[in-house]
Amino acid sequence: MFDNSLESYSPIATCFAIDCNSKTLIMTCYHAVIFDDDDILDDLIICTTVNRRSDNKLEFENVIKVEVIAYDKDLDWAILKRKDLIPFTNFFKLRTKPVTNDLFIKKYFFAVSLFLETSLPILSCGSKDYQKVHSLSNHHVLLEHGDFAGTSGSPIIDTDSNLIGMHQESYSPIKGLSDVTTKSKRKIDQLMECANSASSSHAFLSYELMFCSVPSLINYLSNN
Repeated sequence: MFDNSLESYSPIATCFAIDCNSKTLIMTCYHAVIFDDDDILDDLIICTTVNRRSDNKLEFENVIKVEVIAYDKDLDWAILKRKDLIPFTNFFKLRTKPVTNDLFIKKYFFAVSLFLETSLPILSCGSKDYQKVHSLSNHHVLLEHGDFAGTSGSPIIDTDSNLIGMHQESYSPIKGLSDVTTKSKRKIDQLMECANSASSSHAFLSYELMFCSVPSLINYLSNN
């Protein structure tokens, strides 16, 4: 997903399509679609691949203009739709079963910060290996190992390829979660609960929203 507010599209986050009653919507994190005190970005595009030319300019493949239609600031999710209203042919279906500690899940991602900070010639979708759920809180699942910036909004799936949720943030418990001092106390408490149960407190941890535990989101996806 890319922002054109500075007249030059810049990669900012990951997003994905989800099936909603025979039509498709797009999901990402709320923090990925805002700027300047919660103003919603109004010139967003998504694409499948970004190529870096020899002059270091970026070229985008399969560009689609999108707009934000719903969001939750506290739980950090946002729903977008295509401006051209053309349906997607590739999308995820939502898992309805609860997430448990014995579940194996996999994450897809765009390594945006790695691409921007290096001379890599291409930015495209990648995936990690399946790993076991590390710990659960009210709305989130915790996984070992953090992610590159720009992975926010990437989909999390189970072994049947059903959508469980999406990646939101990465933290380092050994630093006492010092990088979340501006977050709400409720969210910090949830993170600490997860981090304290981690088997390796020295690892970066990845914080993922579970859709099945957010009734307001499920209700929106089921009725739109």
